[in-house]
Amino acid sequence: MPWWAVIGGLVGAVQVYAGLTLVNRIGAGTFMGPTVTAALIMSLVVDHFGWLRVDPHPISPLRALGGVLMVGGVVLIAAF
Repeated sequence: MPWWAVIGGLVGAVQVYAGLTLVNRIGAGTFMGPTVTAALIMSLVVDHFGWLRVDPHPISPLRALGGVLMVGGVVLIAAF
């Protein structure tokens, strides 16, 4: 097992704990929006640089636009 594989489990545990403690206060949409958006943007970065033994897939303007639109959606969900 590579050294970084343990990090995934720790991140998952923090995610579950945060969900259990924050959803009642901020709402499910406001919690899940940033969670999904952060995962998507990080996957674009991992793909771009070829981290974690994946084949590199450069960020194209349309892929970057998709990430920006996700962030905009989170802002709209959280603000209104």
